[in-house]
Amino acid sequence: MENTEFENLKIRYLELTSLFETNKILNASLDLRAILNNLLLTSMGRLMIGQGVVFIRDEKSLYKIAAAKGFSPGRLGQTFFVETALETPLYISEMPCKGDQFCQFLKENNLQIVVPIISNGRLIGILGFGKKFIQSDYKPEEIDFLQSLADSAAIAVDKSLLFDELKKTNRKLDKKIQELNTLFEISRELNATLEIQKIVNVLSFTIMGELLINKCLIILYEKGLPKVKVIRGVGMKPEPVEENLNNPEVQYDFLQKPVHQLGGKILSKHGLSALREAGIEYLVSMTAKNELKGLIGIGRKITGEELSETELGFLETLANDAVNAIENGRMVEQMLEKQRMEEELKIARDIQQRLLPDSFPQLEWIEIAAVNHSCHHVGGDSYDCIALDSGDLGISIADVSGKSTPAALLMANLQASLRALAIERKPVHECVGRINHLIYQNTASDKYITFFYGELSALKKTLTYTNAGHNAPILFHRDGRYRFLQTGGIILGMMNHVAYEEETVPLNSGDVLVLYTDGITEALNAHEEEFGEERLIQVIKENRTASAQEMVDRIIAAVESFSEGMDQADDMTLIVVRLKEI
Repeated sequence: MENTEFENLKIRYLELTSLFETNKILNASLDLRAILNNLLLTSMGRLMIGQGVVFIRDEKSLYKIAAAKGFSPGRLGQTFFVETALETPLYISEMPCKGDQFCQFLKENNLQIVVPIISNGRLIGILGFGKKFIQSDYKPEEIDFLQSLADSAAIAVDKSLLFDELKKTNRKLDKKIQELNTLFEISRELNATLEIQKIVNVLSFTIMGELLINKCLIILYEKGLPKVKVIRGVGMKPEPVEENLNNPEVQYDFLQKPVHQLGGKILSKHGLSALREAGIEYLVSMTAKNELKGLIGIGRKITGEELSETELGFLETLANDAVNAIENGRMVEQMLEKQRMEEELKIARDIQQRLLPDSFPQLEWIEIAAVNHSCHHVGGDSYDCIALDSGDLGISIADVSGKSTPAALLMANLQASLRALAIERKPVHECVGRINHLIYQNTASDKYITFFYGELSALKKTLTYTNAGHNAPILFHRDGRYRFLQTGGIILGMMNHVAYEEETVPLNSGDVLVLYTDGITEALNAHEEEFGEERLIQVIKENRTASAQEMVDRIIAAVESFSEGMDQADDMTLIVVRLKEI
């Protein structure tokens, strides 16, 4: 074997040995920086090259300088778009450059050759080398050596990139798990109370602490109107904030998009510049069942940075958790309010039932029957029977405006006043006038009472009455004639110092007096027709010889038959007084 051939074999052996050792070193680590540094040091040391650089492809298909020797440190991280499809080593002078930045960088830094790093048929990196110290061109075997090194490094680089991707994924997962744990803890805190103000306070402190925010605004919509519940670090009073956001268009926009950055169109469209000037940068919607329930306003971070997409997503999730807790709180508030109202209605109902007489005086010359049907738990109708001296009898019927406890209490005052005045045997018109004065002086202007009061004289067989705007009772005579009792004046509580009139009418055996409220005559059927006075008169005519209780039953039956089970909007009260035939 000739000496030259032997030397070539020796060099080839050393190269293979070097490649083997380098391959072991490169694949012994998953640290990309260590792999690339070893790759450059091996290739540059072996061939005595003055400059070397490694470009690694990133997720955006750009090639970033990941390692460099013989360059200023500021070059690291610089990225380039590579137009040339590299499959084999290529001299820079042979590259089909068209003025792109990658070629320009190579030429400006006097690089001579590029070598592709290919893994699984995909270009994942590029090696770039400058001149050799001995100023000679690269020999074919040296280029082969560099390509062999690149091929050996490709597997290690690919594994390292995959490992880095896994680490990034794990970091994201860890961060997501941390976020979920944080959201879980916050959600538990938000749902630990049902008081809405406590919920929004917890929400505001959480936002400010987690996101390092020093300006926070929380608005809840109540019956469609914005109400500021929390305002911290914002140099504004609640009123102008509520005024700015009390706009259906604003509410519609925020319903369509969960996060708004205050700027541009949203500012000019809705006049929200005052919020921006006060330091509010973002408004985040709080929605439930496709309805805007509230808004969270926040400023920039204390560091001056804008919120990242991840942080905005966290805030959006937090808003959804909070609105669920707030809606639960509202449901409980409504339930408690309903319970309170039911208790109030029960009390009012008890008051009202105690006001109605449970029995009537037993008199030889008359019989009395009555009924009271409330369309609600508590009605505004009332009636009373008062036993007077000499066997006389006071009888009243009334309809109070409004319902519930206030109406029941007003009716109690009316009844107490009437009994006190009646027992003193004040004239009927004077009793009514004094009651009107008391009602006017002690109730609101929107409270009034229609009222009828009459006294039946056992000795004279007469009825003396005053009608204060109530449905005129009907006096039916035995012979079929009838009349309405209308004499009196205006309803109680409308005006002070009203002069009421009274009238005395004779009574005879067999006469029937029917007192009623408008719930009887205004009862509706499915065609929205009223029962009316004519039908009432007809029922009385047909049953004028019946007892008082039978008359009451038949009138109520006629009204119910007419209405055919329709729900009625008003109470029904009916009193029948019948003079016994002696």
